[in-house]
Amino acid sequence: MKQMNIEIKETVPSLQCNISKKDLYPIKNRMKMCKNESGKRVGTTDNYFHNVYMQKSTDKIKKTQLRNTPINEMKPITPSCKKIGSQIIEYPKEKEQEIITSKYNNLCFVLPYHLNEEQIEAVIAPFDIPLLISAGPGSGKTLTLVCRITQMLASGIPSNSIISITFTRLAAEEMKSRINRITLSLIEDQDSKQNHVSDPMRITTCTFHKFCLRILHNEMNYLPQNIRNGNLEVVNNTIKNDIIRDCIIQWMENDQNRDIVYVNTDKDFEMKKNIRECTEIIDRVKSQYLTANDLIDPYQKFIFGKYNQILHDRGNIDYGDFVPLTLDIFTNYPDVLKRYRNIYKYILCDEFQDTSYAQYKLLELLTGPNTSLTLVGDSDQSIYRFRGADLLNIHRFEQMVRNTFNREANKICLAQNYRSTKNILAISSFIISSSRNRDIEKLTPWSNNKDGEKIVYLKNKDKEEEIKQVLKYLEKQVANGYNYSDMAILYRNRSIGVLFEPELRKRKIQFGLNGTVDIYKKKEIKEVLQIFNVVIGKYDHDDFIFTCKVIESKITDNAIKIIATTAKNLKSSMKEAASKVYNSNMEFKQIKLVNSIVAKL
Repeated sequence: MKQMNIEIKETVPSLQCNISKKDLYPIKNRMKMCKNESGKRVGTTDNYFHNVYMQKSTDKIKKTQLRNTPINEMKPITPSCKKIGSQIIEYPKEKEQEIITSKYNNLCFVLPYHLNEEQIEAVIAPFDIPLLISAGPGSGKTLTLVCRITQMLASGIPSNSIISITFTRLAAEEMKSRINRITLSLIEDQDSKQNHVSDPMRITTCTFHKFCLRILHNEMNYLPQNIRNGNLEVVNNTIKNDIIRDCIIQWMENDQNRDIVYVNTDKDFEMKKNIRECTEIIDRVKSQYLTANDLIDPYQKFIFGKYNQILHDRGNIDYGDFVPLTLDIFTNYPDVLKRYRNIYKYILCDEFQDTSYAQYKLLELLTGPNTSLTLVGDSDQSIYRFRGADLLNIHRFEQMVRNTFNREANKICLAQNYRSTKNILAISSFIISSSRNRDIEKLTPWSNNKDGEKIVYLKNKDKEEEIKQVLKYLEKQVANGYNYSDMAILYRNRSIGVLFEPELRKRKIQFGLNGTVDIYKKKEIKEVLQIFNVVIGKYDHDDFIFTCKVIESKITDNAIKIIATTAKNLKSSMKEAASKVYNSNMEFKQIKLVNSIVAKL
């Protein structure tokens, strides 16, 4: 194996060792250091910057020497450029950031990333005082939260007493992966440290709903009898819509209710619209932790109450029941709540601005006088109000800290943006500045990045002109050397996306869709195309069967099977086989029916 002679000057002075590439500490996006012609250090990475290269346990003496080096002797690497795609953006020339020795000395582990002063303050903040981190976009808040968890582990806190709650499943998986990468070095080196680091795999990292579902399974004896009988079976959207449909029909059966809210149950499109509206009402009421008695509108009160009654009588629950049912257990059975408070003494929550009132109530109940609570959020990034997100939760948290801890919460702002250019930050800050109900302490993001390209604003008469102008702009960028793979089109609603697709195909521009379905793969469009294929003679087995059943629903599968067998034997099409097949059994009428359909085609 090829050996490298590495001199680690930036981390431990006068320390030299011979190691191979595989012996370097395996963290993604490792800093690649080199020198340009002028001797200036440059580094490129897609994420954050490493202060230190670590070795595996193959050389314990050198490893211990590296990690036992005093922090004040270490010097961080300040990058002068960053690689984004195929471009290299140079940072403005600045003084190298000086290490605040007192802050770094409070760290219980060697940081594998470069953190700014505010991030370090958030990592080493006292655990016994509730902490609110107001983090702007691209400020490294998830990394800061992960490093704070690592600080807890390195301080000797048991990993099974830590819970990190996030808003989405993907965010939870990413956080768990980062925790494992950073704490791996601590676990490998337990012999050379005084305190022992517990296994990070025992940290509970999940979403609110997964955490609550786990509690419901563990505490099923405290649930109502009808829900226990169903073994917590969660209904899908189809069953949920059917129950809501039955509730609407029962409402309309009472003539007195027609004067309050009238729904034409005979028209399918109107029924679907009302089912969608009722679904939104049910989800919103559950996210606010309300009951049917809390509702004033008689129609909403009836639908919500009847829906829950039918759902729970069947022994089922829906997605929105996870948090409210958990709150019911904690509220009605204090012993259960006390047990979970003793288990989870260190609570961290990401994306706090997107939490609903029910989710905030869950955090409030879990927080006792001896609980360490860390919240990360930014009121300017709250975009899930339609799902029940409540910005008042930030103010509720501050009031809860005063009542529970008799003091004010620690507040730290992460305003430095590592992701965007100055022009992007300027326009986004200008837009959000006119928003109402913002947090009292408004966060002003800033960046050391370049100004970047200016924002282009296109004003158009209608959607058609807008699409043409956008595609014309993209083609201009391609002419300037960019690729279509470097570009993305974001739109607010799907109706605009439907108009983009045919225009992109017309210009022979390859594209992919995220979060929606290709217009030609939608069910109704595919069905129409199947019928057209049979009419023009370019069809397959499935097209023919579907077309026959659309025209005449009485056709049986056995009749189709006879025609398919004949087509296979004669090596002909299904259409030709249907006109030639003869049968004297019970399927004769079916075959005759198919022949009549073929004649029409």
